[in-house]
Amino acid sequence: MARWQNGEAMKDILLQKVKSAFSEIVEKYRLEVKEVDKNFIILVGSSYAIGVLLDKDGLAYMYYDFSAPIKKGYNLGLFLIQKRRDQLVFGVDDRSRSPVDEYLSHNLSIFANQLFSAGKDILRGEKSWINNYQWPSVTVNDEVLSALLCAKQQFKATK
Repeated sequence: MARWQNGEAMKDILLQKVKSAFSEIVEKYRLEVKEVDKNFIILVGSSYAIGVLLDKDGLAYMYYDFSAPIKKGYNLGLFLIQKRRDQLVFGVDDRSRSPVDEYLSHNLSIFANQLFSAGKDILRGEKSWINNYQWPSVTVNDEVLSALLCAKQQFKATK
């Protein structure tokens, strides 16, 4: 894992790096980028959000369906690797020992590119892919649920 020498500095740069890495997706799919806290950023669409979470183990990407009666999180990275591997491009560039700034930029850009190439249906808001999701979904806690609902309302108010 990347060297997490300064935890606060690491978290302060996440919003900036997400905006940069996902700029093409944000523009094309008319998403909004919201900071829930320093280690949780969400890309908000009209019917879903994609969460980018940073913790001591690295980055995780979760999908939240606004239309579902019970809000759950789906591990988007796992889904793409397991179900759409044939559409992904893999490299051997290991940045696990890189400085935090470089690690975040690299990994966020890679995921954004993979999502853009293999997840266009997901980004358009289609939900049929969820039927092929075979892993346990994550229960959304009250704090995340509140942030998602607030972001959804703000998104609707601006459109």
